[in-house]
Amino acid sequence: MIVVEDVHTCAGTAPVQRSIASIGKRYGHNTSNLVEVMNKWMLEERRMCVLDLLHSLWSKCMDLHFRQLQEAKTEDEKGAILTKYTTKLLQESMDHALV
Repeated sequence: MIVVEDVHTCAGTAPVQRSIASIGKRYGHNTSNLVEVMNKWMLEERRMCVLDLLHSLWSKCMDLHFRQLQEAKTEDEKGAILTKYTTKLLQESMDHALV
């Protein structure tokens, strides 16, 4: 196990990475795209008390999983090996690879 006594020293030796998102003016605080997606997905829940928030997020996840299961079951009954979503992702990957 590595023990770091001085975080600033350790952070100072780390390579600096820049992305397209880090170029330009920033107002307020920096957030990643994942944070922005989660904020949008949790828009209604952000003002709820903790138990209501957890229940609402759990319900959203269960609804999403149920819809995906239903879609997979429907495609399986038709004799398809892959769902429409998976087929679309594979097609996009193949198109991107051929470019």
